[in-house]
Amino acid sequence: MIWDPSSALADDARDVASAVAHEALALLTVSEDSPHPARIAAAVVGASLAAAAVAAAVALVLLILGGISDVVVETASRSTAGTVRVRPRTTPTSNHVVLVGFGQRSQWPQASPFVCKLDAFLRVSGIKFRLEPARSAADLPTGKVPVLHFRGEVLSDSHFIVKRLVAEGLAPDFDADLTAAERARAECLRHALESVVYWGFVRERWCNDAIWPHTEAEYFASLPWAIRAIVIRFVVRPGVVRAAHAVGVSRYTQSQWESILADCFASLAAQLGTNRFIMGDRISTVDFTAFGILANCIYYEELNPVMARHACMHTNLVEYTARLHREWIRS
Repeated sequence: MIWDPSSALADDARDVASAVAHEALALLTVSEDSPHPARIAAAVVGASLAAAAVAAAVALVLLILGGISDVVVETASRSTAGTVRVRPRTTPTSNHVVLVGFGQRSQWPQASPFVCKLDAFLRVSGIKFRLEPARSAADLPTGKVPVLHFRGEVLSDSHFIVKRLVAEGLAPDFDADLTAAERARAECLRHALESVVYWGFVRERWCNDAIWPHTEAEYFASLPWAIRAIVIRFVVRPGVVRAAHAVGVSRYTQSQWESILADCFASLAAQLGTNRFIMGDRISTVDFTAFGILANCIYYEELNPVMARHACMHTNLVEYTARLHREWIRS
């Protein structure tokens, strides 16, 4: 998930200013027993910091809207530290296919199940593309990844990108040999993975205070410190946490949520059985969704240990993921 700065910027700026000012005032609070001059001095310093926080928040909003489009963020990978370099923004030509994701090295699955899904789909379909990190909010029309620059258009949402490529004959219809009943079953599995299991990543990566530092390092290590310290921590993360609460995933007890995960992974493992792919001996579209989810569970265990534990309870799911990773990504 990537934050869309165009959403409620004024409220976010006030939230940042309020949060930073609150922390500053908390550090400078003197007791009622303190001498009167000390209370005055603390109040003056606190007010100055609050004003500075407001100015900083406004400046950051303007920076994000106006200047960050010139910054290319190379996300940290397993082997290479992230870097930030500045270059003029370029628009892909009609002959280029560009997948906007997190920009990690090609032999590792993307740290997003949906980017990982589309990455694998493009590779298996034989569509040549270039993987690039998001540069600004302008690169993300819906405020999320993945995005595909294709024939001069900017396409959003992995599900609709896949449908578009198949409809135009640029990618195979991997579901062509499925019966109507099999298509229905595959669609139900896709929805369970993308609309239920997916929120487990949000619950662990974003809502868990113990895991959050690892998430921040994985997603945002290459961003300037000021943006990480203020915008990411005081605006982005609280927004995602509120979304998880609104959806309801963070309202479950731990045992309730793990029961849901156990049922979902057990169903997926039962459907896979001893088959080569989810729906049998031939690949189908749901395999890309399953791979994106499972690869993120298994290869990013430090970000979602509960998800990883439940996925790894099923040997066939682990072997399936390792094989597809080897065949689709590492090759």
